[in-house]
Amino acid sequence: MGEWLINLVRRKPIVKLLSLFAATGLWFFVMNEQNPMMDSTLNIPVTMVNVPEKSKITPEFDTVQVKLRGPRSVFASTGRDEIKAALDLVSLGEGRHHLRLQTVVPQGMEVISVLPDSMEVMIDPYVHKKLPLNLIRTGTPAPGMAVAGMTPESATVTVIGPHSAMDTVEQVVGYVNLNSDHNTDFNLEVPVQAINNQGKIVEEVRVVPKSVAVHVQLARGLSRKVVAIRPVFEGIVADGYTVNGARTDPTRIEIAGEATVIERITSLNTAPVVVTNLGAPVRRIVSLVLPEGVTVSNKMVEVSVEIVKK
Repeated sequence: MGEWLINLVRRKPIVKLLSLFAATGLWFFVMNEQNPMMDSTLNIPVTMVNVPEKSKITPEFDTVQVKLRGPRSVFASTGRDEIKAALDLVSLGEGRHHLRLQTVVPQGMEVISVLPDSMEVMIDPYVHKKLPLNLIRTGTPAPGMAVAGMTPESATVTVIGPHSAMDTVEQVVGYVNLNSDHNTDFNLEVPVQAINNQGKIVEEVRVVPKSVAVHVQLARGLSRKVVAIRPVFEGIVADGYTVNGARTDPTRIEIAGEATVIERITSLNTAPVVVTNLGAPVRRIVSLVLPEGVTVSNKMVEVSVEIVKK
């Protein structure tokens, strides 16, 4: 009996160690049963940090797929806004940059994968410039009346937008709408728009002010005449190419003015379309060159220049 007790005492450290292993195993068993590890894949919006001032930032993708692993309890207590996928734009300038995404997750979570794990981002600084305002008449005034002049409150406007969009702005126009009720001088608030060389509005920019007050002068007794429009281009095209011709849309236009002025006019020239170093056909919207005292219903026309290989 005494010897049995002595042996038990001697074995106590082993018993304690076995008890510890058993308790640890039981803890892991309970945790795996009640709070198991799990994987989850989430679509996370891409955020930008250290963004340059006064720039338009365009990432290649708006969201990325982040695969995470962690205990169920951590997922249950984590808000989606606590999981971040960010692009650091520190010290980056204008242009395209290929950047690796940086992820931030709560403690206890592990990032398994990020798809994509890198992407291109475009940094496009905002710029502004002053441009002349071109007024375009649409419609016709009352019978026997002609437009003698249009005077805008401001001859120039400011265009603001990303650099890449600003490069596409060909001109700023305002459409002055005339109708048969107009038989005396009148004032009109005219919306202004920035357009490209295809005559389409450049949506990415804004014009300040958005509209301009225009004073329209009407006159009676002006003579009218339809004349041809002559396209004008200048410059030397790229080596190996030649200008095969040019045309306008419209090809003819009605002019108005004093009889002694317009009787000598057989055609109107367009403003020059520059073709220097071009190797492909080009279309531009340009204004007509009007002699003093001559008016037209629409001063802007489209010029197409055909450029072909020799």
